[in-house]
Amino acid sequence: MIFTEDFFSPTSAYPSDDVVQLVDSFTKENVNYQKYTGSAAVTDDGVVYRKKGNDFYVDINFLTSGQLNIQRFGAKGDDFTDNSAAIKKALAFCENYRKERIIPENGAMYHQFDKAITIYFPNGIYRYTDIGNIKIENLTIKGETFRGVVLKCMKGGIALEMNAFKDNNDSPPFCKNLNLNNIVVEGQYNTEVLILAQGIAHCNWENVAVREADKDLGIGFHFKGVMLSGFKNLQCSSDVDTVMKTGNKNIPYQGLKLDHGHRIEKEKKIKDGKEVIVEVLKGIGNCSNNSFYDIKMEGMPFGVNIFQGDQNTFYSGTPESCTKYGVMVSRESRYNTFIGSAFENDHSIADILDDGIHTVYINCYASKKAWFQGQGATVLGGFWQELQIDNSAEATKIENVTIKYFGLPSAGIIDNGKMTTIQNVRDKNLGAYIPNKYNSTIHLSSSQRPQNNSVGSMIFDTDLLKPIWFNGNSWVDASGNIV
Repeated sequence: MIFTEDFFSPTSAYPSDDVVQLVDSFTKENVNYQKYTGSAAVTDDGVVYRKKGNDFYVDINFLTSGQLNIQRFGAKGDDFTDNSAAIKKALAFCENYRKERIIPENGAMYHQFDKAITIYFPNGIYRYTDIGNIKIENLTIKGETFRGVVLKCMKGGIALEMNAFKDNNDSPPFCKNLNLNNIVVEGQYNTEVLILAQGIAHCNWENVAVREADKDLGIGFHFKGVMLSGFKNLQCSSDVDTVMKTGNKNIPYQGLKLDHGHRIEKEKKIKDGKEVIVEVLKGIGNCSNNSFYDIKMEGMPFGVNIFQGDQNTFYSGTPESCTKYGVMVSRESRYNTFIGSAFENDHSIADILDDGIHTVYINCYASKKAWFQGQGATVLGGFWQELQIDNSAEATKIENVTIKYFGLPSAGIIDNGKMTTIQNVRDKNLGAYIPNKYNSTIHLSSSQRPQNNSVGSMIFDTDLLKPIWFNGNSWVDASGNIV
């Protein structure tokens, strides 16, 4: 049994065979090295490319699998060692390896620029203070088992940053295929954001949890201009902390926030008659066209905040036990969809506060209140306790649902909106369907009432907030009172 550090030692007396079978000195894994015969310049990186005398060797296992054990760079998952240098070393290797270079593989030449790399973390708690910003394409950071690997940031601010636009380069590109798998990120009481991702696209994350951040301002996942990606089983919850047996000390203020992304670009300007270079913030768009599967945001004031997001789809999952709102959708957010999601926030102001444009809820349930203030919200199917439609809401559609399902005091449907459609809605308490309402009703202010209408014509008076009818001489309400 020959260890790597012994074989590649400057004083090594082992023969320089073309292929050698070794044991990694740090991880005790079996590794195979092949003598490098390519023409491209290489340097000894201490892991994949190693020098012995005048010869270079390359790790055949890595060329085959694209995976590297983080412990080969000196990391220790002992919840004591500061692994900042080891993780930075691994990331620097990946970034350098991703630079375009032609090297041989099995007798053929190939461009390693597009080769995917996985940094593998065996189970453990890996402390660090600063590992910098990660923006390496085709990189996966993968843990051995979910909840078995914790990346524990020991300082405040941003715990894990993946920001394609952080550097002040002219028009930096999106970073594609930057993935996380089986990872828990833990912060401190003064952590502002546990995972910040900006300008990443075509990514696939699975089994990623966050915990411990500023209770008044902290965000679990802050996505800015993230596009065309898939996220499965994201968790920001007290339940995760309980399972990890660390206690639930500092739950973030928001679980998941979808936001607009920006580049910082440099432009030439004339100032005081002189040409100067200034930094300009340029938007790249909302978080859009992402798919979220079975996410869990539990126990914080705000579960999911779609602040600026378009055409994102949420499959199953739950914002649960949130104390203010389970889901908030702002007016800057358009065409987002929830399918089979569970909103169960009994001690909140509302399960849903939706001021967005054309949000769709399909076969979801909400145990408290869904509150609509935006345009074109659609609720199709599912169990609902109360649906409140404010007078700012337009073209809301409620169809094929059951209301008052959870047995709490409820008005069922409170409709003060414009052009609301209510169809096939069953009141559980009554055991019957309520009258349908179609959006053909005209909504006008009192000053806009027509004076020569036909008898029986109805409008909804937006000042009085109720329907009124024309009796041939005057407008009257449902009790016959002139209004």
